[in-house]
Amino acid sequence: YCTGWNTIPQTRDIWMGPVENGPALAEVYRSAKFVLHANSDTNLHQRVFEAAACHTVPLVYAHPTDTAEGGLTNCYNLTDHMVRFADEGDFTKKIMYFLNDHAARHQIAQNAYVQTYTFNSYKNRAEGILETIGWREGKQFKPKPEGH
Repeated sequence: YCTGWNTIPQTRDIWMGPVENGPALAEVYRSAKFVLHANSDTNLHQRVFEAAACHTVPLVYAHPTDTAEGGLTNCYNLTDHMVRFADEGDFTKKIMYFLNDHAARHQIAQNAYVQTYTFNSYKNRAEGILETIGWREGKQFKPKPEGH
């Protein structure tokens, strides 16, 4: 699914086409054993949160930014809530392990699901943003004067 996979020779034949955000994408996530997130710059991404919310294991490329201040470790435990891989060999090894160990894969999916619904729902994230910018109920924001 998604865009771009049809241009890669190894995935062209299994590409399923684009999927709209919303219920259709949630159904795709729920039908999978893993949701791959191999972004080149961050794992603090909507796809990781949505996979976890759909009770599916996020499978992510291990980024140095994961442990940076404000990174993914502020939201998830990197071993209990997802499967991370460092390179192609590590990716293959972990896929094979978790495909064969259903209980371990299910436990990570369950941990990620609980963590997401307890601390990382869209509502929680929005409340955190509002708290960070100092919003209080009933407080009006005034636009900045031009030139600022």
